[in-house]
Amino acid sequence: SKLGSRPQLASRTLAANGTKVVVNGSYAFISIAGATQELQIVQFNAAGTTLTITGSADVNGQAAYDVSVNSTGTRAYLATGVDASKPEFFIINTSSKSGSRPTVGSYNASGMDPNAVAVVTNNKAILVGTGAEEYQVIDITNEASPVRCGGLNVNSGINGLASVIEADGDAYTYIITGDSA
Repeated sequence: SKLGSRPQLASRTLAANGTKVVVNGSYAFISIAGATQELQIVQFNAAGTTLTITGSADVNGQAAYDVSVNSTGTRAYLATGVDASKPEFFIINTSSKSGSRPTVGSYNASGMDPNAVAVVTNNKAILVGTGAEEYQVIDITNEASPVRCGGLNVNSGINGLASVIEADGDAYTYIITGDSA
């Protein structure tokens, strides 16, 4: 039925506050703020009545604000809060959904405090946030060593993004800025 209230089918307590959820197959990938685990992986059954935490990742001790997952579910891309001595963008191996998941590579956003991440065509990730360079394009061709390949200053900061890929491969990103005008 599409009308009326919806019953809750199941619930699961997370390590701390969930900040974003992405579903891929029968798994939910959840970014976490306020726990040592910045990513939790939850498996659900077809009826949605059973939720089981199967895996997690601990990357840098900062709150995670956003997560993106590739189409095959084998990689999670995590954006965490700024840290002067640690990276803020992480590529996590999720080919297995069980146990502690390893970081494949990481990227230091050079003072930007990330709010959101998206992965687009041609092995590129887009990281947005506040401070420093607020829009950063990251080449993730070499997962072990992601590098900046472009960017844009938006002094009012960027609070969120959504990327669109056209049939010919062009990628466009819509951003939400902190500029009220």
